[in-house]
Amino acid sequence: MAALHAASIRTPAPWSVATFAAMQADPNTLIIESTGGLAIGRSAGPEAEVLTIAVHPDHRNAGLGGELLNRLLRALAARGAAQVFLEVATDNRAAMQLYVKTGFIVVGNRPRYFRTPEGSKIDAHVMRLNLPEKPDA
Repeated sequence: MAALHAASIRTPAPWSVATFAAMQADPNTLIIESTGGLAIGRSAGPEAEVLTIAVHPDHRNAGLGGELLNRLLRALAARGAAQVFLEVATDNRAAMQLYVKTGFIVVGNRPRYFRTPEGSKIDAHVMRLNLPEKPDA
């Protein structure tokens, strides 16, 4: 997972093997994997967050990011999440397009939130998606 993340993510810095191991051990963390990509989220009662979506450059532009995001959102909803939040670098146009297409809206900004590999800081949008209510069974 760490190698895929490093090949896919530039800002913020890719996560370490130790970070992935800690996430795998956390019962609130959901990891969705597919050939060429992964999506990770965390649930906390009625709220959840998308922590990362990584698609290897060799697998981009084929809908994998959207597929992973939708699988993650369904899994978070199944755990009882009603709202999902995320932070995305304001210069990450591809991710912004995916999130907006999925229904996320910008609800805030975090100035100078992410650090690039060169050490500069980039603002982040805070985005939210209200998940549909589950019908009563």
